[in-house]
Amino acid sequence: TADSGVAATLYKPVSFHALAAVVQDIAQGAEQSPGQQATSTAEHDAERIFSGGRVLLAEDKKINQLVAVGILEHAGLEVLLAVNGEEAVKLAATEAPDCILMDIQMPVMDGFEATRAIRRMPGGENLPIIAMTAYATMEEQAKALAAGMNAHVAKPIEPPKLFATLRRWLPAAYSRGPATQSSPGTRSTACAGPADTGASPVSPG
Repeated sequence: TADSGVAATLYKPVSFHALAAVVQDIAQGAEQSPGQQATSTAEHDAERIFSGGRVLLAEDKKINQLVAVGILEHAGLEVLLAVNGEEAVKLAATEAPDCILMDIQMPVMDGFEATRAIRRMPGGENLPIIAMTAYATMEEQAKALAAGMNAHVAKPIEPPKLFATLRRWLPAAYSRGPATQSSPGTRSTACAGPADTGASPVSPG
C-alpha cells in the first residue's frame, strides 16, 4: 500500500480492537502486508464469542459509545444505539433487541425510568436489561433491581465480565464459547441473587 500512499487497510465492519491495532501500527511506522491482513481477519473471526444477537446499548457519552460498540461488535453482536432513555424505550418497542445494556445517568430520561417504561410494554416484562453505572455500590445495585433490571455491570467495563453477564441473559443459540456457570440464555424478570458486576476502557458516566 506504500505506493498508493495508503498506510494500512481496514475491513468493514470495523471493530474497535482492529482500529486500535492499525492506529498503533501506523504510530510505530509499520505497514501491514497482505499476509498480516489475512491473519488479522482470521484472528478477529476466532475471537467472536457470539454468533449474532441484537443488543440495545443506551449510553449518552460518545467515547463510551465508541468503546462499548467496538467491544460488542468485535464479539460478534449487532448493536443498536440509543443516546438517552427515551430513545431506548422507542427502540425496545420497535427493534426487538435480545438484551439491553442500560446506562443509569442519561439526559431526557434516565435508565431507571426507561426500564420501568419498558417493563410496562407488551413483552417488555421478559426482556433482559443490564444496568451500567460508574457507581457500583450495593445501594445502586439495589435500585437497579428495584427498577426491574436483571443484572448490573460496573463501569469502566471489563469485557470478560461483560461477556459472562451477556452469556447468562442472551439466548444460548448466540453463544459460541464454552458455557459459564450460569445457564446461558436464561431469562427472568428479576435477578434472584446479587447483581452482576464488572470493570474496561469506558469512562465513567
